[in-house]
Amino acid sequence: MSCYFRNKEVKGIFDEAGVKPSPENKKGIDQKFHRIVEVVYKNCGDIWPKVKRLGEDLPLRKKLISGLKKK
Repeated sequence: MSCYFRNKEVKGIFDEAGVKPSPENKKGIDQKFHRIVEVVYKNCGDIWPKVKRLGEDLPLRKKLISGLKKK
C-alpha cells in the first residue's frame, strides 16, 4: 500500500490538495488515488507508470489535485 507516497511529484500533489497523509488516513488516500488514476487498488506495479509521468501530464495532475480535495 502507498508505495508511491514518497515520490516528489506525489508529495507536491498532496501539498497542493491540502492532504496530509498519516497512518490513520493513508489507506483512504491510497484508495482514492487509485480510483482517480483508474488503477485497481493495491496494484503498485500498474500505478507506477502513471506516477512517473505526473511531472509531464498536467491534466492528470490537475485531476488528482481536484479529486483529492473532495471529501
